[in-house]
Amino acid sequence: MLRFEHLKWRVSSLLDDTGAGDGTADQTAFSEAQTILGALADDLITFGQSKRLAAYLISRLGIDPINAGCRLAVLADELGTRNEDRDANYHAVARALKFQVAKLR
Repeated sequence: MLRFEHLKWRVSSLLDDTGAGDGTADQTAFSEAQTILGALADDLITFGQSKRLAAYLISRLGIDPINAGCRLAVLADELGTRNEDRDANYHAVARALKFQVAKLR
């Protein structure tokens, strides 16, 4: 998540319907981020559902891999859209993984 927190839409790319110029570079970066975060979300959900003993043991520490994966999937889906709430999504994932939220952003 920290790797992609710098991604921001430029005003010119929001207005550019042709996909040329800044919009193309921005869209490529957002697509890459969505792919990587989506794959990580799938991995977390799969881990939580298939490795039951390990998932149970880490849940005793307060870590919820399935919830973290679901929240990460929302983050990936909303990334780069107009209705994106990156801060709320980051905090939801961080809480599910029991990260220090204040240090995340």
